[in-house]
Amino acid sequence: MLKFRAISFPLLLALFALMIFWKAGGPYIFAVVATGAVALLTYELMKMLEKLGIPGMPRTAAVAAGVTVAAMILRVVMKSEQPDIAVVLVMILPLLMLLRLLAGGDKAAFLRRLFPGVGTVYLVLLIYLPAVILFPYNSRDNNFLFLFFVLTTKAMDTGGYIFGLLSNRLLPGGNHKIAPTISPKKSWEGFFGGILLALAAAAALRLLPFAPALVWWKPLLAALLLALGSFLGDLTESALKRAADIKDSGNYIPGMGGVFDVLDSFIYNGWLFFALILPLLLS
Repeated sequence: MLKFRAISFPLLLALFALMIFWKAGGPYIFAVVATGAVALLTYELMKMLEKLGIPGMPRTAAVAAGVTVAAMILRVVMKSEQPDIAVVLVMILPLLMLLRLLAGGDKAAFLRRLFPGVGTVYLVLLIYLPAVILFPYNSRDNNFLFLFFVLTTKAMDTGGYIFGLLSNRLLPGGNHKIAPTISPKKSWEGFFGGILLALAAAAALRLLPFAPALVWWKPLLAALLLALGSFLGDLTESALKRAADIKDSGNYIPGMGGVFDVLDSFIYNGWLFFALILPLLLS
């Protein structure tokens, strides 16, 4: 698993660098990646719900979520002055789906599948739209904020994995588990190691030439908050997987699992960033 991560992680990092620093093509790459990620994540979540005995329409929900995100992003990238089609799509979806009731078949079974799917689309969009909004698109002014948001969050995730793995191998009797009934591999050693890496990432990002002038403690406090949010997001997805009795949300990314396994650390951090981190950094 570690050797697959050693391949997948640099490739994802290179793709992320292209999105941020390639001025002409970066926003379009982000549009494709974000659309695919949201669609696959929605599909993975719907399949988890099916494992719990909650029927749905995974493919329909995935397409709806992906199209909504794509419409929103492309409208910004193309600087369209038209009404926000993404909002129209996501609001009108349940109404269009209700037309299916006019056809034959088991209407009660259809409704049992429809509403979990629609609700899942809204939940995924609610969680991940802050990241879509924060991306700098044609403007590079928000480069630092987006980099800080993503890299600090993932530093906690990555540090937790590395320090947890090493401590479990090196310490006599293994490391100390935090919540073995939810996530057997998460340890206190990984938790504090992840926080240290998040703080280090924040300190390094502050030295970038395009970083705004910040009082030294502000990015460190922001990194601590994002690290805690990242940990809670990771633990939340672990609880979902435990309830559904699955190891990974998918198998699209070698060594990492599914899209939800990669993006779980952002479950709470999007709104945390807008509510607390942005006011802190920009004050």
